[in-house]
Amino acid sequence: MYNFSKLAERKNTTSYKWDNTKSQLPMNIADMDFMCAPEIIDSLRKRVEIGAYGYSIIPDELFEAYKDYEYRNHNIKYDTKDMIFSLGVVPSISTIVRALTNPRERIIILTPNYNIFFNSIYNNGRLIVECPLEYKDSKYSINFRLLEEELKNTESSMMIISNPHNPVGLIYSKEDLEKIVELCNKYEIILVSDEIHKDIVRSGFKYNPIFSIKNTEDNVIALMSMTKVCNMAGVSSSIVIAKNRRLKNRVERALNTDEVAEPHFFSIAPTIAALTKCDNWIKEMNEYVDENFRIYKEYIEANIKDIKLIDSKATYLAWIDVSKITLDSKGLCDHILEKTGLLINPGEEYGKTGEGFIRINLATSHENVKLSLKLLKEGIESFNK
Repeated sequence: MYNFSKLAERKNTTSYKWDNTKSQLPMNIADMDFMCAPEIIDSLRKRVEIGAYGYSIIPDELFEAYKDYEYRNHNIKYDTKDMIFSLGVVPSISTIVRALTNPRERIIILTPNYNIFFNSIYNNGRLIVECPLEYKDSKYSINFRLLEEELKNTESSMMIISNPHNPVGLIYSKEDLEKIVELCNKYEIILVSDEIHKDIVRSGFKYNPIFSIKNTEDNVIALMSMTKVCNMAGVSSSIVIAKNRRLKNRVERALNTDEVAEPHFFSIAPTIAALTKCDNWIKEMNEYVDENFRIYKEYIEANIKDIKLIDSKATYLAWIDVSKITLDSKGLCDHILEKTGLLINPGEEYGKTGEGFIRINLATSHENVKLSLKLLKEGIESFNK
């Protein structure tokens, strides 16, 4: 049994989340407050004890560990020859956008969506195309009619999805993914699947890997990492998977050109530990986060009548509908921070369809979760006045 109520002390550690704000309780940045698994800490301690921190290679053991993990947990067989190391999913996305599309081409995302997708597209001179998810009865689904209209535009060249979806917590069904793949194949669109949240799921649910879908050999790229799942985002370690040899070679050359295809001294060991020794930690972490979602749901339904917690199936990010109070969720979040010290994300950060929503990170202690609810209630009541 792991103790998820004992949090890492992150103040005064140059933490982006805890030392980059005057907030009393930051619940915005998508990393966990939990202590990493002891197996990961031990792997890093052994690296430190070497005492010389020079250049590192990428051992075959890393790719074999990914291969075994994915088969063990998701019953999918990968070939290690299709894998490329990268320092992170976000730099990989930016590299892939630059390498495989041209300036001013259209790149489609399902919104609301992870805000860094917008940056990776816009900052590289490509056009962001928001294809809004349908929102009905507090549930999200894909509008395939609208999606096809965007994909068939001759200036569209790529689609990027977060699988599972950040921030709404949607797990795409196999039927959803089959339809996405079918449309991307039909219109010769490169499909990039960011699967960094893949193993943060609610009880009874599993995500569907994009490569579990047929006809993904030619134009599909998957991005994976254990950093989000095991709370080691600062470690900088991920892989890119592409089954098409020519596509893989283009991506690999581009990653090397951008100097993000080589590990630093602490990239490999904790990743292998996460892949080979942390299944139980991940299981218990999900159970703990499940309880946080239950606490949020029950408290909101009993005490904050005008907001609605979306029924998330994945990630540790609560997506909350505050549209009955205001569509200006940034104004609401700013007010809550000023009045209570609770720092959360306004939905506008994730596209226009995020207006009237807020995002809150629940990967923290039950104590912090309960405190955040008290502060959220106080902030909303003050805002309403």
